[in-house]
Amino acid sequence: MILNYSSYAGAITLGLSRKNMHKTARELLGVIIDNYTIVNTHGEPYAVEGREAAEWYRGETDIYDNIKKGADAPEVKKQAVKYFQQRILTNEFLLPTKLPAVLQKLIEIINSDAYIPKATKEELLSLSSIENSAEFLAKAFLYAVTVDNRLTDTGDPLPTAPAPSIDTLQNDINAAFDILGRLPKPVQLSPPEELQQDEMKYVSALLDAFSEDAKKPIPTSADIPKEYRRLFDRQRRAYYAAESVRESTRDSEYFRGRQDFAELKQEILDGVIETCDAPNQTGMERLRNTLDKAVVVPLTSLLPRIPGWVGVNEKKGVCHMLVNDDEIRWTDGE
Repeated sequence: MILNYSSYAGAITLGLSRKNMHKTARELLGVIIDNYTIVNTHGEPYAVEGREAAEWYRGETDIYDNIKKGADAPEVKKQAVKYFQQRILTNEFLLPTKLPAVLQKLIEIINSDAYIPKATKEELLSLSSIENSAEFLAKAFLYAVTVDNRLTDTGDPLPTAPAPSIDTLQNDINAAFDILGRLPKPVQLSPPEELQQDEMKYVSALLDAFSEDAKKPIPTSADIPKEYRRLFDRQRRAYYAAESVRESTRDSEYFRGRQDFAELKQEILDGVIETCDAPNQTGMERLRNTLDKAVVVPLTSLLPRIPGWVGVNEKKGVCHMLVNDDEIRWTDGE
């Protein structure tokens, strides 16, 4: 046996009145989620789902990297013992009468784990008493989260593969692109006739740029002169092209728990910010120069590598999302 999330959670269930993998994951990971910022692909606070909790418990999938980082964060370690004392060692979660069985199981796992560093093993075992149970459970858990959770049939962690040859790497790359090419393309959204609430900010920024260029106020989209109307309509189509990708990453199980769309936005921001912030530009110049730059920015994150997912319109649309996020602007007077 090795000490990872799967074996640790298995030991904890010995102390529960009723096995519940989802509740177990929520309570245990709460020490990290409550004290370290973890968000989902939409930038919203992360919450453990039942399916992934079951997969982690069975050792079928690994814990997300951002959770592993949280387990090693100083602010999490600082609060861990107090959290376990107040949330784990309670009648509502871990029954006191069953605590000795939990500790004994964890001791067996730690003793049999040949991969734990000697100093870590000695520290954990020195704490494995009823009196130190909060500290023991907390430190053992934070260590367990950082270990690969996927197991072989023998219960060992997955072995480290030898360095692949160039031919093997190329075959793997070809296979990966073949798999990515099978992903369904995003369902393309069309701009509704009426402006939506989430469009108001980037649309207002466009109106400011048009007003500056026309040297007269253009207060609403209904007031846009003919010479700017086609440009405005193109930007709405671009925004909804990017929104199509964002919604697809949100709704698809392939991207669950990942930050792929956030990574795409960050890459484009990094690529256009110098162009956008260059001095002595009018609002229209800044708008056009930034959109032109976005189209040619080299992108290395996952989504642009999936055939048919991120093209010219999607890249331009992300720029308008960055306006919504207050990351870029077109006019100095906004």
